[in-house]
Amino acid sequence: MKSIEDVVLIGPVAPPAGGVASSVAALAAALERRGAAVTVVDPGRNRARLVATLLHASATRAVVHLHLCGHNRSSYYLLAATRLLAGLSPVIVTLHSGILPQYLDGLSSTARRTLRALLLTADKIACVSPANAEAVVELGLPRSKVLVASPFIGEGLAGAEPSSPRPEGDIVVSVMAAPGPIYGLDLVRDAFPEVVAARPQARLIVFGTGGADRALAEELSARGLGDRVNALGELPHASVLEVLRASDVFLRPTRADGDSMCVREALAVGCRVVASDAAARPPGTVIFPAGDAALFAASVDRALAEPRHSARGDDGLATLVTLYQELGWEPRPMVSTL
Repeated sequence: MKSIEDVVLIGPVAPPAGGVASSVAALAAALERRGAAVTVVDPGRNRARLVATLLHASATRAVVHLHLCGHNRSSYYLLAATRLLAGLSPVIVTLHSGILPQYLDGLSSTARRTLRALLLTADKIACVSPANAEAVVELGLPRSKVLVASPFIGEGLAGAEPSSPRPEGDIVVSVMAAPGPIYGLDLVRDAFPEVVAARPQARLIVFGTGGADRALAEELSARGLGDRVNALGELPHASVLEVLRASDVFLRPTRADGDSMCVREALAVGCRVVASDAAARPPGTVIFPAGDAALFAASVDRALAEPRHSARGDDGLATLVTLYQELGWEPRPMVSTL
């Protein structure tokens, strides 16, 4: 089989920061350490570069790995364009969205047939959760074409201590915010006062996009907790990791999820995690029923009673490297990062 040295990753690039962008960046770095010539293209920023890169990939038979949310039409328009321009290059598609099953279930029979035909043009479909994989199989794709691969790439995740130590005695709780009810920030609004009532030294760090961090801070300020909340806005990935290292508990109260990068990164750097049961969660996560504010608050207290420890859990790198090799890519000796 012809050796493939080039890999093209198509997906979001920070800023703005996000789980998919972090996954793509970590995967690119890991592949480069294995000798791959990696090209990363953000399809939302430079369409001309995307077209040129895919045409070059077609000529060199590079592996093309497309990262999609999968819960809107634009995802599949991009897949159609990628498959057309990439020619005979092997194409892998990763479907990231936690609401993918609901999206597919809501499509008409005609739309489902069209989408099935389009997905069949990919060589492999990588899903970030078993729920997504089952939804794709139910669409009519053969199981042999569908696999589950965590978006978390732990290799190279630094373990340094936070650069800004918190005041002695503080309990730091953090949450990533974004607009929309899916992120469950209303549960944080209702539960955090209970956390403070039980542990007056608790404070909340909120970071994220779209002004959702400021909105939550304002709601808690109206409840007299303004001095206990820090809204940091959108952060680069390195700063997100620093917040997680400095936190006693990271909250993920989502009502739907694919496979949260922040959850896995928090566990990997030794931060306790409280997350909803909206998706399968890694070992070490304290889980509560999605949408239940009372049990959410109790779970935060339960998590704080547990010791801190690092827990890597599933890592998708080995699965993806094996998949690339099946498609003809051959890794070269690892490049030291020391």
